[in-house]
Amino acid sequence: MEVSFIKKFHILNILKIMKKVYLLLLGITAMNGVNAQQMEFRLIDEMGARFYDINDSGSAIHSGAYYDYTTNTTTPTEGGQATNRINNVGDVAGASVLVISEEESIAMAAYRKNGTWTSVGYFEGETPSSSSFANSNDISQNSKYVTGQIGATGYTSWPFLYDTETNTLTKLSGDNLYENGRGEAVNSNGIVAGFVDRPDILDEGSLWMPAYFEANGTLHYIDSATPEFGEAADVNNAGIVVG
Repeated sequence: MEVSFIKKFHILNILKIMKKVYLLLLGITAMNGVNAQQMEFRLIDEMGARFYDINDSGSAIHSGAYYDYTTNTTTPTEGGQATNRINNVGDVAGASVLVISEEESIAMAAYRKNGTWTSVGYFEGETPSSSSFANSNDISQNSKYVTGQIGATGYTSWPFLYDTETNTLTKLSGDNLYENGRGEAVNSNGIVAGFVDRPDILDEGSLWMPAYFEANGTLHYIDSATPEFGEAADVNNAGIVVG
């Protein structure tokens, strides 16, 4: 599958300059016939109120909680789960807590589908320890796929693709040449966008390279002819990757 990549670093400064003007014009002059598009500014200034994502229905998520725009209410997650992304049907990617001893607990990748949280777990053959970490960073719009990062040793981590229908966890090891990686976004076809770390290329520390994986695990580096530090941050259902 051909996937295009849009570099947007060179337009960030322009966007920053235009942002306030755009928002102002959108609220005042966006017209369709006799109807004007209206905007409402709502400030949520409670502790930990930073929003991480919002869907088309106005349902949003912030630190360990759900927010409903219609009712202007915040509800904590059912069991203290962390939240990262929400799709248009209200399913959520995040993390749950795994207790490994009486004194210690660690994060475990998880997702909420149809109102129920489910843990993704760790890769087969890996035993989580106090240095382990894992997180789900995205859930596809059809809620079939979840992606994120799992690191059982604390020194290396791998992107993953989890199928919520078959409960299959796939380690996206790609070409086995990178030391760390992360899945940042996944579309409804199971294409994962993120990065892989290739310190061997420059031999002078980490080199995060933007990349994407097909659903079968095939790794594609983005613009690898000129290695640059970067990350693929999102992918839509048309297969367009941005970062």
